[in-house]
Amino acid sequence: MKVQLFLIFFLCTGIYTKAQDFGKAWSDFSKKMEKENLPIAVYEEFEKKYEKKFADFANEATHFYSSYAYALLNVKDQNSALEALKYSYHYSTQANDTTLKHIVVYRFGDYYRLTGNYIEAEKYYLGSLSTLAVILGESNREYSQIYFEYLQVLMFQGKYAEAKPGVEALIYYYKTLDGEKSLEYAHLNNNLADIYQYLGEYQKSIEILKPLLENKIFLELKDTAAYIESYSNLGDVYREAGDCNSAIILFKKAKEEFYTYRLNQLPILGSIVNNMGLCYKMNGEIKEAEESFDSALLLYDKANHNNTNDYCVTLNNKGDLYRELGRYGYASEILLKSLTIRKTYLDTNSKVYANTLNNLGLIYFDAGFYDEALRRLNHALLVYERTVGTQHQFYGNCINNISSLNFVTGEYKLAKENKIKALAITENSVGKDHYRYINFLISLSSMHVRLADYKLAEKSLMEAGQLAKKNFGLSHELYVRAQFGLAEILATTGRFEEATSLYNESIQYYIKKIDTYFCAMSEENQAHYLSLFESVFQSYNLFVLNYKLSHPQKNINALIKQVLKNQLLIKSLLGKNASGLQKQISKSNNQELKSVYDDWKIVKNQLINLNKSGQNDSLENELVKKVSQMETYLKQNVGAIFEVEHVDMEQLQKHLSKDEALVEIFKTTEWVSDTTYQAKYGAILIHKNKLQPELFVFNNGNELENTKFQLYTQAIENELIDSLSYSVYFEKIDKNLKGIQKLYVSADGVYQKINLNGLFIANQHKFIFDKYQVLSMPNLAGIIQNTSSLISTHKSAQLFGYPDYEYNFNTPSVPTIEQPLAIAKRYGLTELSKLPGTKIEVNEIGQILQSAGWSVKSYLNENASEKNLREINSPRILHIATHGFYLKNIESTDPFFLGFERSRLKENSYLRSGIILAGAIPSSADSVNSNTENDGILTAYDALLLDLHETELVVLSACQTGLGDNMGSQGVAGLQRSFAIAGAKNIIMSLWPVDDEATKFLMTTFYQQFAKSNSIENSFIVAQNACKLKYPHPAYWAAFVLLKGL
Repeated sequence: MKVQLFLIFFLCTGIYTKAQDFGKAWSDFSKKMEKENLPIAVYEEFEKKYEKKFADFANEATHFYSSYAYALLNVKDQNSALEALKYSYHYSTQANDTTLKHIVVYRFGDYYRLTGNYIEAEKYYLGSLSTLAVILGESNREYSQIYFEYLQVLMFQGKYAEAKPGVEALIYYYKTLDGEKSLEYAHLNNNLADIYQYLGEYQKSIEILKPLLENKIFLELKDTAAYIESYSNLGDVYREAGDCNSAIILFKKAKEEFYTYRLNQLPILGSIVNNMGLCYKMNGEIKEAEESFDSALLLYDKANHNNTNDYCVTLNNKGDLYRELGRYGYASEILLKSLTIRKTYLDTNSKVYANTLNNLGLIYFDAGFYDEALRRLNHALLVYERTVGTQHQFYGNCINNISSLNFVTGEYKLAKENKIKALAITENSVGKDHYRYINFLISLSSMHVRLADYKLAEKSLMEAGQLAKKNFGLSHELYVRAQFGLAEILATTGRFEEATSLYNESIQYYIKKIDTYFCAMSEENQAHYLSLFESVFQSYNLFVLNYKLSHPQKNINALIKQVLKNQLLIKSLLGKNASGLQKQISKSNNQELKSVYDDWKIVKNQLINLNKSGQNDSLENELVKKVSQMETYLKQNVGAIFEVEHVDMEQLQKHLSKDEALVEIFKTTEWVSDTTYQAKYGAILIHKNKLQPELFVFNNGNELENTKFQLYTQAIENELIDSLSYSVYFEKIDKNLKGIQKLYVSADGVYQKINLNGLFIANQHKFIFDKYQVLSMPNLAGIIQNTSSLISTHKSAQLFGYPDYEYNFNTPSVPTIEQPLAIAKRYGLTELSKLPGTKIEVNEIGQILQSAGWSVKSYLNENASEKNLREINSPRILHIATHGFYLKNIESTDPFFLGFERSRLKENSYLRSGIILAGAIPSSADSVNSNTENDGILTAYDALLLDLHETELVVLSACQTGLGDNMGSQGVAGLQRSFAIAGAKNIIMSLWPVDDEATKFLMTTFYQQFAKSNSIENSFIVAQNACKLKYPHPAYWAAFVLLKGL
């Protein structure tokens, strides 16, 4: 409905020729303007030739500069266009046609509308409409078009309620004038549907759009583009209403029709594909969303629309996808590119520019750069204020984001004030039924909770739930979030019975999301996706523990079983999925898949090496993206192995003997204040023949992790008798183990750092080791696979030990400059000297295995290198005897630490634990070391790529190889997890620094027994028992633990 640029002038002005030469020139020039878009140079030439005569021809000068302004707008020269309009207005005040001044005022409104400054636009439209109504007549078509532009300005500002009566009036006008089958009538109905959509009245919007499609009105009117866009428009209503599946069907239909009618307007197809990507993003279908956004960008590129608003919108959507996945570096790159395009080719004083600033602020917010986030959000707020005003929903959304920032920085009252302000703006602009209003209500409840106003919090959530249910249905995430928040408040205020059903419904919703979308994702995307739900499962665990504490006699067995089921699910998701990929591809006959897998490993190694090199983040972002895409491809093509497995208590019991039991230990935290939390532990005990589980609550988690654990470590370090730890950590459970001989334990938190076997029962004068066979497992569901898994028959062993830490692979003859002691401190060790005991250990183990018919390859001195370890090919036994390290905190200020760029080391848990091999000292001393694949430092991150899919046992005969960062329900991010993901079925590792001689004795004893029996579990028990007889204190014999693989 765009007004013809010159039509009004032809209606209102004539050509007055006061001078014959100018009159003819103007007549010719104006005819050209009517027929075509003239180049700027033509305008410049005419102005240069006749500018001095404009004072005598004010009417014509007014017309000339108005036309010139639009020509300048067409080439994006907004500043010059505005100057031209000012000249036009100047001459209009001198024109003998007094109507011209009002027309130019309208032109100012049109200019600001086209450049996105809707506040200024509204002022000028209001200043001209009443006069134009007199000049043209209210029933005039041209006036109706101008009035429609004014309504657009209102809609762009979010003033949908104000615009609605005007749109309805125009619909009636065109219906009366042209009937229902006119383009104007059809397009106005589209606009009315948009208004209902923005006001959250989705059903009314659908009721308007559906008949337009079903009756093929636009096709009948020969507007094929509008017909195809109608599918997309209707799909977008369904998307915003939360029905993404229906929306995707419509978007696919739009694509189909696009090709059926051979439409050549690729930007329309780009917009359809972009909207489809938004649906996939909402559904959690990460790969499909990413592919959709990439496809849309390619379509814009192909149409040479890569400097357009649509292109930038898709960039924003893609950036926001990566933000939600935690890939902040890549997300910020994308949005900064969008900002650059807007600054270079588009307008920075527009709503869409503010949207980009807002999204960039969210990236910095999520990444923890709060000052930069606030700077970007405040900038966005100013642009919103200038362009759409302070009552637009986007302005309210930006205020909401600032409120969230206030909240995390501890400014709770300010956060609440801003949240209430955002709610008021949203209610006034789009109404309470809009998804943003409901979303803000839910987040407001968190602020009420922080301020201990639970009644207000409950009230907010009740309203949010009712609105979500009415507008989106029971299966929408907004409704589930409201119910979950309400469940937390009910539990916090002691109303556990009321909270139960709400918690259970919420948990089932998130489990269904995991079932639907999780397996096809890359591991990195899986980790970020799972982190979105981690707090939900932790909250459920806390709810059950507090319920048990408050009502110890209450039968909550169903809830306890659900906690167990949740734990088994979460623990199985990441590591097992990754290890399954390597195992399945190794068995595949598909050479293309194997080739892609080999390429994937190469890129992963490039990423590891990049972490050590300190090269720019953009290269890292590209490699991360490439790894993710290749891994997703592999998972989609390897077969149907990757399904989420749901294991319950009854399934576990089927695989137990009557003298066996299972213990699932889990940790959760309850925040007491902004800076203080109370850790709590739960232990679920399962017997073979007991119908119900038993739950034991350790309410003093802070003590378990601090003072009690310090006493435990002091007893180990100083070889003292520890008569306290048993009663603190295990006595509750032990009292309920009558008739049990073997115990499978899956631990969490502080329990991952202690060896239950080494706890001393003072009143019985024995250790746990003397009563039970305790076996550690990352996931109890492993007993189902372990009982039926086939043991490898090939007898191959590769042994690493006695590495030459000072060996320089680059220049072997050059002595090391930096002292070994200085390097040792970097690894948290007291020294980094050679370990002569490991040489004897490796040689003796080799002799034992060879005598039993094993093929053994040993790597000593400089051969005990990272390069050789990386090249192993799934031996049945891999034994590594050297120093290990785990760095909980990085206190060094060196930009490079352990050969890694320091910031990457702090961010990635897998880089902070590992083993030290040949050449570590010179490579660590060289900050520009280029030999990153053989630098003597094998981190847990490196170990992920080892080929161990047929390896039955990995022995890490090194200090602290069992430690790593706690990942909650997902286990420990350290060497043990990495070797398990790489394929190892059993891992022997240490929890604290171990005496060299005691280690050698335990290991050789173990292998002597294993060579006879082929039983890892029994051989390890025999070895520990023998070590216990020779070295009675658990500091020696309990340092090592046996962990079953994933």
